Amino acid sequence: ISPFFIILHAKILSLYSSMDNIKFSEFFCIMLGDGNIYSNSKNGNHRIVITGHSEEDYVYLVEYVKPIIKKLFGFNASLWKHKNKNAIALAVYSKSFVNSLLKYGLVAGPKTMKIPKFVLKNKRQLASFLRGVGDTDFSVVFTKKKHSYPMITASFSNLVFVQKIKDLLFRFNINSNIYEVSKTIKGKTYLEYQIDIYGEKNLYSWLKYIGFSNPKHLTKIAVWKKFGFCPSKTTYKERLVILKQKTL
Repeated sequence: ISPFFIILHAKILSLYSSMDNIKFSEFFCIMLGDGNIYSNSKNGNHRIVITGHSEEDYVYLVEYVKPIIKKLFGFNASLWKHKNKNAIALAVYSKSFVNSLLKYGLVAGPKTMKIPKFVLKNKRQLASFLRGVGDTDFSVVFTKKKHSYPMITASFSNLVFVQKIKDLLFRFNINSNIYEVSKTIKGKTYLEYQIDIYGEKNLYSWLKYIGFSNPKHLTKIAVWKKFGFCPSKTTYKERLVILKQKTL
């Protein structure tokens, strides 16, 4: 075992054990949502990757997530763009980092959506964890007449995870509903579980107790607050322009 691994392992253990380390809870859920761990001893490829949309998530990944990684673990994550895809990714290449994260509940390869016990220690860590869920897996949309009715929504393949999220949200007076949804991709049908959070009351409770860190959500909400509605299918850059206008 390398001395660097021992030091890093001790650092993460300190973060993991701390009841007050909010950012570690958030980072853990960012990894659950948009992260992946690759660990291959044969070719020596060990890395963590956090992926997002090249436009909608760029500011979030570069100006928010990347500094978290630097602050918590001391790594400068590299940024790269997927070929022929509207996606970018932050990556950290480190066997020690990968092995340390694996010891605390994250897994290499296909993800296991499981809520770690340490985020349940207090409401601050729980809120931070849920903020990570919201920033990576949830969407903020505005429906009904003139796109004025707010809804926070997400779909997962793991029903137990969705039910747990529903229970955790209720601790913050946020009500939600779960539905079964069938999706067909390349001829194969998959069953997912959609969780929907409806209405202004629940949105304001989310903003008060949990919050968002991803500008793609925050700009939609800002447009809605300013004009009473948010047009559908707008891009992050378009919403920034809209927010500078006096009328819409």
